[in-house]
Amino acid sequence: MVVYKKSTGPKWHSYYYDGGNSMASYLIGNTQLPIDIYISAGYKSDPNQFQYDIVLKNVYGDFTFWAADWPQYMGDTYSIAVHVHGILEDSNLLQKNTLKMSFND
Repeated sequence: MVVYKKSTGPKWHSYYYDGGNSMASYLIGNTQLPIDIYISAGYKSDPNQFQYDIVLKNVYGDFTFWAADWPQYMGDTYSIAVHVHGILEDSNLLQKNTLKMSFND
């Protein structure tokens, strides 16, 4: 499954894997602006900047994450929250971004 999320300015996107199929062994993504990725065990969890099991800061460009690399957090079920840094703070200018996330088996 491939998801394209367009945004202007800072934005949160959320995804979860509930164990219902085998489509989440790895994620492939691309972003034009830096993002922070928060991951928590359990599909009902709510990862954010204050509570998470794994955080990946300032990710941009192409990226790939394997669930097998973190089996204790991305085993049976998990949730992912992505924060897009969509503002130039010195000028307060909102930026456009397209986040592509592909969940694969």
